[in-house]
Amino acid sequence: MDIVYFVKDSDENEELRYSLRSVEKNLKNVGEVWTIGGTPEGIKPDRHIDFDQNEDKHNNVANMRRAFLESSESPDEFILFNDDFFVMKRVSRVKDYCGGTLERRVKALAHKFGTITKYARRLERTANELKHRDLDTLCYELHIPMVINKEKALVVADSFNDQLAFRSLYGNRWFIGGEIRADVKVTDEKEEPDTKSDYLSTMDKTFANGKVGEYIREKFPDKCRWETDGGL
Repeated sequence: MDIVYFVKDSDENEELRYSLRSVEKNLKNVGEVWTIGGTPEGIKPDRHIDFDQNEDKHNNVANMRRAFLESSESPDEFILFNDDFFVMKRVSRVKDYCGGTLERRVKALAHKFGTITKYARRLERTANELKHRDLDTLCYELHIPMVINKEKALVVADSFNDQLAFRSLYGNRWFIGGEIRADVKVTDEKEEPDTKSDYLSTMDKTFANGKVGEYIREKFPDKCRWETDGGL
């Protein structure tokens, strides 16, 4: 199955480089790798769609997603990745996972950060919209890869506001269910990575300066087939 990344407009993207290395080493049966948006130096995907990014991060991703879904060339099904997703163990098939409810996630984020962040507000609005439509409010914002059906994703894009959380809209609209698990995103530079986890995710600061970033770089030192140079 093909893999899709929506890429920020930047000349350098070391997280994407190492995400691709992790994919080549640990994810089986990978088709083509697509990138939409930016073209970081040293990275050469199988397929690329240029896209101007003139808005904030969330809107840029929503616009790129729409362009990809409406393209006649994009595959009927694909695995949606972020550049900060890393496959840490051998994975034969990307499974469906959720993390409890969106309401529970909002409360956990508020406890962690001491305030309701902009991101948490988006999850809160997403939960309210799903409840308004008599749908479940399971949280699919787990920072791990997710299998997406193009036709179903277009229905979601046409039916819901772009300011909501797409993954959770998709998962609940199409009743995909899934095994419950914790999020894998590491937000603290001092946090020790879970070396038993099949997936990890980072923030810019934790990848660059944190223990988790050091661990990921040690795990994937070798250039992959989607690189045109030897890395930094």
